Amino acid sequence: DIMFLAILKLPYVINELLPLCILFGSLFFLERLSKRNELIVIFSNGVSIWKFIQPLILVALAITSISVA
Repeated sequence: DIMFLAILKLPYVINELLPLCILFGSLFFLERLSKRNELIVIFSNGVSIWKFIQPLILVALAITSISVA
């Protein structure tokens, strides 16, 4: 009975935790790039901040629209 209830609650838990996990994953990704000075290399090669951040924003908007719906 307890496992059945846990399985029934799983979609709600995923819906609540997915945006938070993606946020922390993105922050961890950017922190690692910053720590290794890879952001400096990316920006010095002519990639604008907007072009670099655009995929993160699009994924965030997609996850938000899925979570709200």
